[in-house]
Amino acid sequence: MQNIRQHLHFIWADKIALGAVVLALFLTGMLWLLAALAAGPAGANHVLGSISQSVALDGFIAVAVLWVALRAIDYLRGGSTHKLFRTARDIATHPVGGKLAAH
Repeated sequence: MQNIRQHLHFIWADKIALGAVVLALFLTGMLWLLAALAAGPAGANHVLGSISQSVALDGFIAVAVLWVALRAIDYLRGGSTHKLFRTARDIATHPVGGKLAAH
């Protein structure tokens, strides 16, 4: 378990996905604010209530797909995600960062 914790940290892919979530929440707040200015708080709650389920699900799926794709790119480039899937044999064979040594 300690070995996994050493490799789990935010990488660029995680930061981009987290930024997308924060941006989506900010835009949702701005939408509510604009609706509240136009129709009052009760109207804003109604507008968000009527569209929130489908938009939230679509947004969650979009961010999840983005995060998986970015992690896949990191894996293919040999980044931190790739290190999570190294076996003990790989580490013993190539102890310096798991890179293949020139023979």
